[in-house]
Amino acid sequence: QGISNRDYPLVQVLMMMSVAVFVVTQLLTDVVNALLDPRIRLGGESS
Repeated sequence: QGISNRDYPLVQVLMMMSVAVFVVTQLLTDVVNALLDPRIRLGGESS
């Protein structure tokens, strides 16, 4: 409805929220994967 009514601020907020949820989900997935897989180190030092 927001797009059809040309309510662009509403559309922008919804897009920003969906992107934020996506980024947080990806970050949590990476952290959980690093905690469960002993081959992955979070320190960032090169081997």
